Amino acid sequence: SEPSTNMKVCPTLIFYSGIKGEDVTVKCSLSSSGHLKIFCKDKCEADDVLIQTTGNRAETGRYSIRYEGGFVSGGDLSVTITQLTSSDSGQYRCGLGEFLSTASYEDVEIMVADGEFDENVSVSSSHRDFTISVTDGEFLLK
Repeated sequence: SEPSTNMKVCPTLIFYSGIKGEDVTVKCSLSSSGHLKIFCKDKCEADDVLIQTTGNRAETGRYSIRYEGGFVSGGDLSVTITQLTSSDSGQYRCGLGEFLSTASYEDVEIMVADGEFDENVSVSSSHRDFTISVTDGEFLLK
């Protein structure tokens, strides 16, 4: 299906890395307006929403969300995931709008490893037709 005209599709993903058991904070800059702040996994359908709020701060389980900005001009959305596990690796979306279906989204990828990351390793892509999985601290690009 065609993406919604209100959906922000990014040509590249923003990557975040984390270590199992530690925390990671994802930051998204959103230029849209709206009351609803959303953080979700995968395609951001109703069952994918991990945390959402109409306020500027919220916390649910391992997820906390903080919004800094205006109602009209957009702003920065920060989401922290605590106690990372391997299953936290994957694609996520930050969203801002009036409704889940019409929000503007920014895509991010989180990679969780068992140990430390090599700071010289970088992952980039000019398209989104790939997946990243983490097994025993090794990255597998498919």
